Amino acid sequence: MGVVYRAFDPLLERVVAIKTIKFDASLSEKESFERRFFREAKSVARLSHPAIVTLYDAGKAEDVAYMAMEFLEGRELRRFISEAGPLPYTRIADMMAAVADGLDYAHRQGVVHRDIKPANLMVLADGAVKITDFGIAQLQTGSKTMTGHMLGTPKYMAPEQIMGHPVDGRADIFSLGVVLYQWLTGVAPFDGETVTTIMYRVINEGPVLPTRLMPELPPGFEAILAKALAKSPEERYQTAGELAADLRRYAELGSPGPVLGLAAQAQPQPRIPPSPSEDPTMLLAHPFTDTNPLSLSPAPQEAPASPPARRGKALWLGIAAVAIAGGAFALLPTERSAGNGATPAPAASTAAPEPQPAARVDLAIAPWGEVVVDGEPKGISPPLESIELLPGHHEVEIRNGQSEPHRLTLELGAGDTYKIKHKFK
Repeated sequence: MGVVYRAFDPLLERVVAIKTIKFDASLSEKESFERRFFREAKSVARLSHPAIVTLYDAGKAEDVAYMAMEFLEGRELRRFISEAGPLPYTRIADMMAAVADGLDYAHRQGVVHRDIKPANLMVLADGAVKITDFGIAQLQTGSKTMTGHMLGTPKYMAPEQIMGHPVDGRADIFSLGVVLYQWLTGVAPFDGETVTTIMYRVINEGPVLPTRLMPELPPGFEAILAKALAKSPEERYQTAGELAADLRRYAELGSPGPVLGLAAQAQPQPRIPPSPSEDPTMLLAHPFTDTNPLSLSPAPQEAPASPPARRGKALWLGIAAVAIAGGAFALLPTERSAGNGATPAPAASTAAPEPQPAARVDLAIAPWGEVVVDGEPKGISPPLESIELLPGHHEVEIRNGQSEPHRLTLELGAGDTYKIKHKFK
């Protein structure tokens, strides 16, 4: 975005850090950007907390906006983790709780960070942690979708943030949960070779159970991560203060058990490859899950896969969930029963009519879009390449964050193939 300078303030005789931000836009956009910049700077300047870097001043020099802030002697968290080596779980919990305290304070002041990640957390020489770059993410996106900036670090973003929905402090809680997961396990919970793959996994998939990667991990951390990484904001910690409190008492928390059930409902997944003979497979909808479809038959025992191998199994056959007593349970549909202990009805003497072949809709969406058919989400394209629909009338909508949705009406016949091609600007 710009350059950070180490500078000396001769009036107050102190060293400061000056972060510059380029005005790289048209004249009308520059004026809008400047208004947002100084409005955001005023919001950040009123934050005064031990876990938040202090902003001293803001201004403009020609086409460059700048913020003068507290100069920190320390290391970014990502560098600290690699250089410090393994730390006691109590130390990790205390440091993350301090960050959560800072976020809780900022949220109560009406300021949301929107870009919590290891690069924006500084560890000082005395072990204290400071949050930097408050307000920068909002300046990057503003009221318009700027994909190149907004998706700079998608693996730390909350699902609603990636989808362009309004965000509040609960998005920061999700991001901090991602940082904690990565610190405890050494593996990013959502990763991939491309931006679209990462986005798809953040929105639709749950990470591997932390204890599968680190068996010695205290169960309390798994309970904390399950709640912090819930897909629905309503299922997460509602305040960062609640997260901080649980981090400080992680040793008292029990395991959430094999069924965490924190997501309100399962996210639809593409069926790969599509086949008319396939039965839909229902998967558990919770923040942590193995990525293999569940089966009623016992699975063979095998050694846990390495994280890269596990991430390679990320394509599912299609999922749904049933919420019972606050939990989600996995079912695999088999034959329909006639009732408790009832004998199935005999087959009709007349053969049933042959089912009509489904119609196929191929998708070519750029850079990505959420596919909704007749009000029902079908998945994110890419990686979703095609969907099967029953013959007849269908209303299709392709959504991409804050861009205008692409809508169309389809009249599909049996066995028809139709291609939807659309590029969001």
